[in-house]
Amino acid sequence: MNQPNDIAITDDGIIFASNPNWAAGEGNLWRIGKDRRVILLESAMGTTNGIAVSPDNRMLYVNESVQRNVWQYQLDNDGNLSNKKLLINFTAFGLDGMRTDLQGNLYI
Repeated sequence: MNQPNDIAITDDGIIFASNPNWAAGEGNLWRIGKDRRVILLESAMGTTNGIAVSPDNRMLYVNESVQRNVWQYQLDNDGNLSNKKLLINFTAFGLDGMRTDLQGNLYI
């Protein structure tokens, strides 16, 4: 790992961690399962930082601070990711932490 930064936790205890490498302008995405196994889900992303799980535990959001992208993944019950899509690309300002509320709004 580079330097784990932010985490998001599902209701049943699966942990997701962003893992930026600020000097290289890149990052990774990790999952720590209920069995405590640490699994690299994605590498060679942009500078991963903010991360959030939707209130219904069906979506994971990860932002790339320097690149100003917010990615959305579908989550299954085991914490597996699918259907990655670019949700938002901001034209200005870097990104940091994220949260969702009970209505599903994403705060960046």
